[in-house]
Amino acid sequence: SFGPLPGQTSYINTGNRVFYSVRNMLIELSDEKDSILFTADFDTRDLAMDMVQLKPGYLLLGGTEGIFELDLANKKFELVYKDNNNAFQDIVQYHDYLFAANYKTGLVILKNKKAVKAPMDQLRSLANVHTTYVDSKGYVWFSTDDGILRTKVQALINHFNDTTSYVGYQFFGKKHGMEISELNGGLQRSVAVLRNGNLAYPGINGIITVDRAAVSVEPKKNKLLIDEVTAGDTLVIRQPGAKVFLPKNTRNVKISLLNAGWGIPYKTIEYRLEGHSQFWSTLDYDKQNFIEFQNLNSGEYLLEIRALSVFDRTQLEVQTLAIYIEHPWYQT
Repeated sequence: SFGPLPGQTSYINTGNRVFYSVRNMLIELSDEKDSILFTADFDTRDLAMDMVQLKPGYLLLGGTEGIFELDLANKKFELVYKDNNNAFQDIVQYHDYLFAANYKTGLVILKNKKAVKAPMDQLRSLANVHTTYVDSKGYVWFSTDDGILRTKVQALINHFNDTTSYVGYQFFGKKHGMEISELNGGLQRSVAVLRNGNLAYPGINGIITVDRAAVSVEPKKNKLLIDEVTAGDTLVIRQPGAKVFLPKNTRNVKISLLNAGWGIPYKTIEYRLEGHSQFWSTLDYDKQNFIEFQNLNSGEYLLEIRALSVFDRTQLEVQTLAIYIEHPWYQT
């Protein structure tokens, strides 16, 4: 057998044959003597940081030179995808799709030699993605240099077929219990599923475990509640569901919201005030539990508040409030 060589090694068992890759070589493991099956015509440390079987006799290799398909019988080597900065160290197959993690440029989705880059999350944590795990509930978990991301696998598939399709991510980091959130395993399949269903990742200062059962998965339809309406400094008495009438000198309106499970991380809260703006704004409920409008003119307004799935922007809940500010006498 070959002695230790510098570079990253990955293994695969296919057709009762075991292969491993070191530097630019693919080597077949044998009881008697290992043999070099294939040597790439470029000098690289990491031909295959990960490998998957596409079909019997065909492998997909991901490494520092890109993603390649290898026909084992004919030793035919074909480039499938090449990035500007290749560091593909994890490839996961999900039905007909492949998710290739590049820890320098992000995630690539592949099918039938077509490749589409997955959109970035708001923090751009996916730019330094290391491993991918697809669970039985249809969610994809990513380890990154900043923490853990999760999205719906169907959202990624939708984006592959239509790049205008929205993909949202749920982020877990230091505020969720990680002392150090850098999870750069850097090795093939650097995630383990424990017997209790938890995930285990190698971190900078030890093993990070994720209790998937403790994380809310399916969005719950909590009722959206408007708690108080204030005009200037005056609290407005209102009937639930009824239009709010405000005096003609009202310029500033504040709507306080009651926490009804809005702050959970799979929801995005957005609002707009028709008659004032046609655009939706995002409310960060963790920092502020009210919406405030200033310098309003007299007239009719409709406040719309909606809760959206963070993964695919499916509308989960909606609440409306009609507001009327009286006109001054000279406008009547």
